[in-house]
Amino acid sequence: MIDLCPLCCGKNHRPIYEADVPLQFTVPAETAVDGSNYGRMRLVACGACGHLFNSGFDMRLEQAIYRDQPLTNMVVDPAMADRYDTLLNWLGRDQIEGRRVIEIGGGGGYIACLLAACNADVTVYEPAKAAPVATLAEHNVALVNDYWPAAGSAQKADLIICRQVLEHVSDPVAMMRSIRASLNARGKAYLEVPDADYILENSAFPDLHIQHVQYFSRARFIDAAARVGLRAEKTLDIKNGHDFGVLFQRDTPGDSDIAADPKPPELAHGFSECVTQAQDALERLPQPIVLYGATAHAQSFINAVPRPPRFSFVLDDNPALEGRALFTKTQGVPVVRPTRARISETASFVIAAYLHDHLIASKLRAASFTGKIFTIRPHAVEANSLGLVSLYDA
Repeated sequence: MIDLCPLCCGKNHRPIYEADVPLQFTVPAETAVDGSNYGRMRLVACGACGHLFNSGFDMRLEQAIYRDQPLTNMVVDPAMADRYDTLLNWLGRDQIEGRRVIEIGGGGGYIACLLAACNADVTVYEPAKAAPVATLAEHNVALVNDYWPAAGSAQKADLIICRQVLEHVSDPVAMMRSIRASLNARGKAYLEVPDADYILENSAFPDLHIQHVQYFSRARFIDAAARVGLRAEKTLDIKNGHDFGVLFQRDTPGDSDIAADPKPPELAHGFSECVTQAQDALERLPQPIVLYGATAHAQSFINAVPRPPRFSFVLDDNPALEGRALFTKTQGVPVVRPTRARISETASFVIAAYLHDHLIASKLRAASFTGKIFTIRPHAVEANSLGLVSLYDA
């Protein structure tokens, strides 16, 4: 459990959101549904600096949460690859060529292979047992199948890329410090995390799950990095503000200059209200209802609503998830690949992978689906030709 604020070591915290949440985002389909695969989330706001974190996180769960899970950040559509090309362009491909690069949390290895194509010398740290060893070796990428920093990994790098990792660790400041220590004198680090302000402003309860320990605002994230010697050069908005990335230059550690925030917003009511809206909307949807996207968002969503409907199944394009299931304490929801037959048998789709909702809705319409398509995106959906609407407006 985490007693002190991971950013400022403050001791007094205000409770924001508390719930039993699944320890894994999927389990093997044959797993018995008995309520045993749950942990307690205690989202709190530090009374001194306002940082949000899950004080209930237990690092002893790390093995089950991370190492034994299938890879989720697989590129299953060309449109998903665009943002990785955009990232490399933003970082500057000419700044990557011939450089020594370390990627922390490489997942399916897509970015590492792009880096190798830029003639970079790439090492990937990825603890998941499902890390794509053969694919990375084929692209001349070295894999360390372990957590960062692994024992004996004293190598220096010109660039370190750490995407969607720091929110998962109990001591992000120590990890930032280790990243700085592994940079050459003029080295840079690109760090990317979800934006806590997006979650707060939209009461995005599906974004609250056991895998995320930290919920960073941009100001506190940049300030924490500055204190360990990483100076922000520029910031990248990602997925319409859902995430952000920062390119840091190795620098001299400094003091905190962020103003204290002893009065974090009262957020519990907003999350509760959105959960109620989701429950009411689900009860009005035509059956059968199918989820699309076997993600951590989906798992949090179906466990947050108190009376989830009987979902027929959840469609997902990631082949690594076949034979697995989402679950609540009373039902399992098998993960299956999309087919025209399965799509045609559905009356209502609820897109849980809401960061890709337009892309998924396009696929459904291309498969001749004419029914209702809803997204759990936590803010208004702009007018579109796909008939995609917010579940909360159903």
